[in-house]
Amino acid sequence: MNLDKFTGCIYGLAIGDALGMPMETMSRDDIKKKIGLIIPPTFLSPSMNPHIFSSLRHLKPGFWTDDTQLTLATMEAFIESDGSFDMNKIAQKHIEAYQGERRGWGKSTRNACQRLAEGASWKDSGEPNGAGNGIMMKIAPLGLRKSVRQQDPAAFLKECITYARMTHLGTQAIVAGVVHAAAIAFLVNSSPGNIADHSTRDFLGYLRSIALMAEKELPTTENKISEQFNRILSYWRDYIVRQKEDPEIASRFGGGTSYAYHSLGLSYALFAANPTSFSVVWQAACAGGDTDSNASIVGSLYGALNGASFIPKYLLSGLERCGYLEGVAKRFFQACNK
Repeated sequence: MNLDKFTGCIYGLAIGDALGMPMETMSRDDIKKKIGLIIPPTFLSPSMNPHIFSSLRHLKPGFWTDDTQLTLATMEAFIESDGSFDMNKIAQKHIEAYQGERRGWGKSTRNACQRLAEGASWKDSGEPNGAGNGIMMKIAPLGLRKSVRQQDPAAFLKECITYARMTHLGTQAIVAGVVHAAAIAFLVNSSPGNIADHSTRDFLGYLRSIALMAEKELPTTENKISEQFNRILSYWRDYIVRQKEDPEIASRFGGGTSYAYHSLGLSYALFAANPTSFSVVWQAACAGGDTDSNASIVGSLYGALNGASFIPKYLLSGLERCGYLEGVAKRFFQACNK
């Protein structure tokens, strides 16, 4: 069963990435005017967006970006180290990705990987002001690994922080990454029925406690991730009463920007409101802002909870290198179980 969830997490992440790719930097209103919020979701061409990043313009519908690239780099590092946490191997895989095709890479990750490529240690390569969602978008493998291993919470926290600091030194980015990895582990070992019913509050409360634990280990900062969970919980309670889509959700969480504080808020509010429907991934893609990363984050959560069996088959058939993704997920699962 866990293999299905490992694969589902990676499928969901890559599909969310590919769905959001063409709309990156667009506002929700612009997206609505352009495509009318198509239902069911479909892969679109980046040519629809006149402001798309130059590194994404040549991509075809169904192609993914840096979110998936760096997730795969992280997984390959674990595979080559037989499931052990080897930062030297992880850094090397990031260098290899940096020296290849960079699809929409964020500034903090790009600068950090350039330092690594120039010979800096992963202990010194992190971007001093890196506070974006570049950790959340690629840290899912650490959560998947935790889901099948008996790992002390303190050790898991240390590994996540060490991994994060290779590229980002901003407290919000690190804490958001730790939370997301913990969420993935939690969901792999949860049943969809529980999360959709009475356990959503417990799930969000658990993640808030993880954020508090991580924040104790890092420099004090404003806009704490732990406090953002109060707003997510409040939104979730309101949604339960309304039982309908909130068109203002993006603005409630900073417009869905790549700033980790906003990206986590939007992604987790959407997921918590409807964790067993794949439509939530499309909602994230259409919410505006950093659409590919937000949709990939939601997609990884959806896949980790529901498994590959519940990923729409028509989207898998149009996803870039789908068979390769499945193979990496299987090899990664085997490595984590050694």
